[in-house]
Amino acid sequence: MKFDIRVLVWASAALVACQSTPNSSAEQASRAGERVSERVMEAGPAPISPVDFPVSGRVDYQARPSRMIVFIGDGMGHAAVTAASYAQSEPLAMLSMPHVGFMTTHEHEFLTTDSAAGATAIATGHKTHFEGVSVRPGTGPELERDPEHQLSTLFGAAASAGRATGLVATSRITHATPAAFAAHRSNRGQYEDIALDYLSYKPAVMLGAGTRFFAERSDMRDLFAEFESEGYTVATSAEEVRAAVPGEGPLIGLMHRSDMPSASSGERAMSLEEMVKVAVDVLERESPQGYVLMVEGSQIDWAGHDLDGPGVVSETLDMDRAVAYALGYARERTDTLVVVTADHETGGMSVLDPPYASRYMMLLGGEERAYRMTLPEGYDVAAHEDPLPPSVVHQALPKVGRFGPVEAEDPRMTTSFGFMSVGSRAFWDGSRRYSASHTAVMVPIFAEGPAAADVVAARDNAQLGETLKRLASAPDDEAARRPGSAGPEPRPKNVILMVGDGLGLASLSAGLYSRGALATLSMETRALMATHALDRLVNDSAGSATAIATGRRSRVGVVGMAPATVGGDLLPVRSALAEAALKGKRTGIVTTTSLTHATPAAFFAHRASRSQEAAIAGDFLTFGQRLGRSHGVDVAIGGGARYFRTSHLDALRAQEYAVSTELPEVLASGQPHLVLLGDEGLPPAAKRSAEAPGAPTLAAMTDRALNYLREDERGFFLVVEGGQIDWALHGLDRGEGLLAEIADFDAAVALALTFASESGDTLVIATSDHDHTLSVLDNHYGYHSGHCGVMKACGGTFEGITLPVAAEGLVNAQGFTASELQGDFGAPTMTLQYDWIVQEVARRVQMGGPHSANMVPLFASGPRAGELGRIRDQPQLGQWLTRWASGH
Repeated sequence: MKFDIRVLVWASAALVACQSTPNSSAEQASRAGERVSERVMEAGPAPISPVDFPVSGRVDYQARPSRMIVFIGDGMGHAAVTAASYAQSEPLAMLSMPHVGFMTTHEHEFLTTDSAAGATAIATGHKTHFEGVSVRPGTGPELERDPEHQLSTLFGAAASAGRATGLVATSRITHATPAAFAAHRSNRGQYEDIALDYLSYKPAVMLGAGTRFFAERSDMRDLFAEFESEGYTVATSAEEVRAAVPGEGPLIGLMHRSDMPSASSGERAMSLEEMVKVAVDVLERESPQGYVLMVEGSQIDWAGHDLDGPGVVSETLDMDRAVAYALGYARERTDTLVVVTADHETGGMSVLDPPYASRYMMLLGGEERAYRMTLPEGYDVAAHEDPLPPSVVHQALPKVGRFGPVEAEDPRMTTSFGFMSVGSRAFWDGSRRYSASHTAVMVPIFAEGPAAADVVAARDNAQLGETLKRLASAPDDEAARRPGSAGPEPRPKNVILMVGDGLGLASLSAGLYSRGALATLSMETRALMATHALDRLVNDSAGSATAIATGRRSRVGVVGMAPATVGGDLLPVRSALAEAALKGKRTGIVTTTSLTHATPAAFFAHRASRSQEAAIAGDFLTFGQRLGRSHGVDVAIGGGARYFRTSHLDALRAQEYAVSTELPEVLASGQPHLVLLGDEGLPPAAKRSAEAPGAPTLAAMTDRALNYLREDERGFFLVVEGGQIDWALHGLDRGEGLLAEIADFDAAVALALTFASESGDTLVIATSDHDHTLSVLDNHYGYHSGHCGVMKACGGTFEGITLPVAAEGLVNAQGFTASELQGDFGAPTMTLQYDWIVQEVARRVQMGGPHSANMVPLFASGPRAGELGRIRDQPQLGQWLTRWASGH
């Protein structure tokens, strides 16, 4: 499998320099390493730094919030956050929020949620059935008005505590997400009934659209008149809304008949930012003791359903401007909690760049032909005023010098979507509007203000709902206010850096649903990092590993080097591993790939091309000499024997290395160790075991390294790479092969966390170098509406691989056995997909999959883990590691 993947990626696409082609002898490599030694000691770290992310560091909040502003970006996954940040060439306001989490979004009986069930979980702390609105699972129309079948909501908790509530949305105000906070209905489509429920809840402010559900009702009731009789000011234009702000009493302002136009149309009566400002002003006026405001960026989801990448970006930016206003308001107070999250991800969107995407488009016959392949037969684009948009779009990055690939020859971003949704559009029968599928990929949570850490501790959307309800119902307790800082936390003596190569949020989601629990996801500190290179939006493992290892952003394919200025010559940069060795700490590298591969190499080598693996082996040999030590890395375990020539091994033995080709039971403490477990990488995870010394698990290798490194009182720095997650993703693995690699990495993380717990002085960091285009589907969403025509199960030719879901270990998955609600779909199963252009090309020619520019998660546990929660850019992690390693 490994060999096939490497050849396919290189021969079919020449995507990036990711092959291992030795081009010098061992003696030449050794001499080159010596020359690099002289330069790196003189040059020192190159000064190019990441953008200054303004992450808030404030801590002087009251214990519990009296004001809560909860933003829900409908359909906003981490790719939407990534794309919007690059589109404006600076990080979104939400990324300045200091607390980050990730949560699952499954509904009661299925893996992939709709907006109603997803919002219900956030609004009530409980799961409900598909399209249910804050009712107990399985509740039908005949029982939805029964209080026993209604779920108590966040708004109800706030009202009980004497706090007002408010709803703001860019959709009809009776749409699924706002409805979940102030209505109880068996189905989200009951818009007129939901409007009636608002009369009972009486939010102090409601802003958005949907006048027809109040004034053009089938029951002939005039709800606007009824709201006015309850003391409301009713406004149906932006001018009337603005005029009502200085007045008194609650406000309902609906400024469009059905839904608001899109953000990019310029036809919206009022921006989301202004609506939030109005809502806050009204709530302050009506409820100075506190309030809860829910704000939905509704049409991020709609753009995703349309497969409209620029639309997703535009709507995400529109919501983020509202977030920026809310944060500015909250940062002048000590009592306001701001939360930003999503109900689900829509479309399986990925962020690529033209150098990647264009190669796939070319193999599909060019951009126009690829677009035509996604349209129904006979569809006339010119005959439609609003035609189906291209699913693959290149978007200019106008200010790339601020945040993005500053050296890029083609400063554009490409947005693209998942295979089933794009491929099935060609089978659409033209009824209603074609709608792409939601996915089951985890979504981010951002929080700032009182109890923000409690908010992001949620691992599931219902847990988030429970936390919000608890905070809304409990007034601030003066005696419970957080004490001042007790001083800095002690520095960790040891650091274990776990790098899952290619491990993005989608891969973690797949691993979680297949195994029921992941140790990686149990780590208390979380962050989200950008991964771009200087010259490309989509990075490779060499450029991203160099950023992590050295704290300096570099170019694609470059190992351990970076320019001092934009466009400048490459200079060697000292890594955190080298800094740790210079401070007398032990060092180690463990990988399931070759030790000369891009990620491990970035910690000890300095090469302009990652393909120089024989030269990189020479750098391993000279690493100790460059540091003024008798030897280099204290323990190195992995593949790559073919690059370590006889002369290399003889020279290493002269440095007193114990060289072996099987993993010893115990690594002798009196000498350094090099364990070479294969010519290149190790066998795939499914073919390795803890008991196989020639093909051990990553956990077994990590265990041997830790037992060796722990004996030095000065501490250690260990780098562990699960390298073949990336290889499985390049191979477009949609089955157990990929899941086994994720589980193998996670087992090593679990072992590291156990070690850290026992030692008390060890920090564990788990992250990724980059993402791929993977996303997660289930056996219901998309299939229920017939928008699955490309799949064999729906009459198409593409065979999805059905994977079991480990329901027993999941949080809030009791409903996965609710056969009475699942009908013919049956119990939840999982299907994995990649980007459409990627899988469509792979159906025609043998070609591997690309990386993506999606931001990647970071997890940390142990001393000073909290500091890593503020990281938003890969070089920031490298700078933190370098400071720690050098004793600062």
